[in-house]
Amino acid sequence: MANVRPFKALYYNPKKVSHLENVFVPPYDVISEREQKVFFKKSPYNFARIILGKTDRDGYKTVRKRFLSWQAKNILIEDSKEHFYFWEQKFFDRGRSLSRKGIVAAVALDDFYQGKIRPHEKTLDAPKADRLKILKACQANLSPVFMMYEDSSQVLEKEIIKYCQKPFVAMRDSNGVLNKIWKIENEKLLQRIQAVFSFKNLYIIDGHHRFATALNYRKSDFILSVITNMSDPALVIYPIYRALPKGVSFYKESYLKSLEKFFIIQKKKIFKKLVSNHWGVFFHKDPYFYELTCKNKNSLMARLKGVRVVKELDVALLQNVIIPQTLIPHIEYIKGGGEALKMALADLRRGTYQALWLTMAPTVQQVKQVADQKAIMPPKSTFFYPKLLSGPLIRKLVA
Repeated sequence: MANVRPFKALYYNPKKVSHLENVFVPPYDVISEREQKVFFKKSPYNFARIILGKTDRDGYKTVRKRFLSWQAKNILIEDSKEHFYFWEQKFFDRGRSLSRKGIVAAVALDDFYQGKIRPHEKTLDAPKADRLKILKACQANLSPVFMMYEDSSQVLEKEIIKYCQKPFVAMRDSNGVLNKIWKIENEKLLQRIQAVFSFKNLYIIDGHHRFATALNYRKSDFILSVITNMSDPALVIYPIYRALPKGVSFYKESYLKSLEKFFIIQKKKIFKKLVSNHWGVFFHKDPYFYELTCKNKNSLMARLKGVRVVKELDVALLQNVIIPQTLIPHIEYIKGGGEALKMALADLRRGTYQALWLTMAPTVQQVKQVADQKAIMPPKSTFFYPKLLSGPLIRKLVA
């Protein structure tokens, strides 16, 4: 079903840039202002200078000149022939050592209109407008879209691994994730990859705005993508927590009272890991953790619009029922795992936040089910970890 092709990757020249940890960065939308300044200082060729290099004076004109200059100076070089690539990310998650693998390819944009590429997230106009400007300026896919496909046998990954010897990219990022990338050069394997995906649907799991931007531009018919197997146990989704900043009118007692009609509320001294259909709330100046459980989930879901696969998501009930809708415009979203939660709790104790809501992340299967029904999840529902880096592989648009 999906049309995937090899491509000529543009990447950093190892003869010019030997310390890749100084140039690779996370996707633009997860880089804070503080991190951006740190990245800019690391190297004159740090990739944040491209994806976040817009100036008030000339927008992305300087970025375009910089991007072309790096190519003219052979800081960035292009492969001599088309390849698929294989990207492995080794990381630790809750005491487990995991290895997530993905095939890097150019994916046909037309597959979206034929239902072969399926999103689960609504895109916003402002990020799309910004990414369209940089796409036009640089004429390249600067960061990959992250997709998944279904094959429980994982036979394709097993075949590719046999040919993986020495990676041409190997670096550990600031989160301790070991990234390795290989070129897939065996001609029969290239054909095999295309054949396998010709029978598969693809699901966008990260990079919806980049994909939507490419659809809007359509000067190129393909987009840079990393495709992982949804059966890979290393396909990790973290929840996204909700926090209410100080200064917003909010009364804990009346809020908890309002929840009693629909939820069993247990006041606990110790926070334990949540399970499905349970939510948690912390409050400033309150040492207790409040665990919420539905009295009747079906009656709660009946209050929501949309398809069942969305309404039954824990994050949908959190966003649409548990958190008062008058507070939603003020909510801050806390992305990530245990470390992000620790920092959020520290901010709560300091009084930066008045309340902090916890929920379970959707499962990979739930993401697929929502996409299959052409539905969308609530905003900020999934945080796939680790993020794919920007900078290792770039795809120039073909005129």
